Amino acid sequence: MNKLNIIGIRVDDRDDHATSVQKVLTNYGNKIIGRFGVPAPDENDGLIAIVMNADANDVQRISSDLRNINGVAVNSMNL
Repeated sequence: MNKLNIIGIRVDDRDDHATSVQKVLTNYGNKIIGRFGVPAPDENDGLIAIVMNADANDVQRISSDLRNINGVAVNSMNL
């Protein structure tokens, strides 16, 4: 059963990892219903919050795919 989920993504060294993160997000684009990104001022890091309408397996898969990228931390919340 699909539920609303929020996934927080911290990306260190955005210049090096943004393309890889974007590829993962694109792969799950049909499940993502909202996205908000905030770059860290004066740093090359950033935060991305995504809202997904997905089941627990999809959330686990995207989280795992993102965690496999060096410099990326992920945390999720099911609502």
